[in-house]
Amino acid sequence: MATLAEIEVKEKEKELLNREDAEKAFKNVILSARDKMLALPNKLAGSLAIEDDISKIEKILSIAIDNGLSELSRGLDIKNDR
Repeated sequence: MATLAEIEVKEKEKELLNREDAEKAFKNVILSARDKMLALPNKLAGSLAIEDDISKIEKILSIAIDNGLSELSRGLDIKNDR
């Protein structure tokens, strides 16, 4: 089992996040995902309303979802902000 001194060294070397920092980072990712999903109806309503081709609608939705997930995955680099 790691000693307190070893844990502190790993935190300072950014090899280990403390629980509070990890929870904060996770919460930020979840809230960001939630915000992106909630924004999709307003963002896509105009484009989807004029479409009558299901395949085009699916493509518009897929692109928007892929873009949102790509943005989120780039934001998953959890950094210790201390």
